[in-house]
Amino acid sequence: MSLLKEKKIRFIKGIINEDLAFGFEVFMNARKVGFFNGVVFYRHREGSISCAKTFSQHSNTLLFRSYKTNVDFLLSLLEKEELRAIFPLIERCLKGCSSMPVLCRIKDKHLCSKQELSPLVPYMKWKTRLAYTFSSLARVARAMKHYLRKRK
Repeated sequence: MSLLKEKKIRFIKGIINEDLAFGFEVFMNARKVGFFNGVVFYRHREGSISCAKTFSQHSNTLLFRSYKTNVDFLLSLLEKEELRAIFPLIERCLKGCSSMPVLCRIKDKHLCSKQELSPLVPYMKWKTRLAYTFSSLARVARAMKHYLRKRK
């Protein structure tokens, strides 16, 4: 607890998935870090972003802002040479977070320019990279999927 107070580490207000930056801040500022190689129990809390049912309840703008905040934070960590040892971990997190800003932009192209998302391209999964590259086509595919769902 004193580490959090001393380093003024806080959760970022107004976003979801806020534990990503918080966890990295704690990890980078801790004097000692231990690793556990065993079974971990994870509890799903009602209303948590981890629950698939509630994920879709968040607005596109909130999802975009949250994941863009996280990817910007992660990209800033890659600029710090002293963190080279954890670059693979940072890059893995980027791969997990990079698709959401792109998917949100496909829903609403006014959220940001395509160029603003270009630093994420190396970390995108191939489907996301295709959607980013051919965003107009992705919008049409999304509309078709929505239309077909309504017809059922």
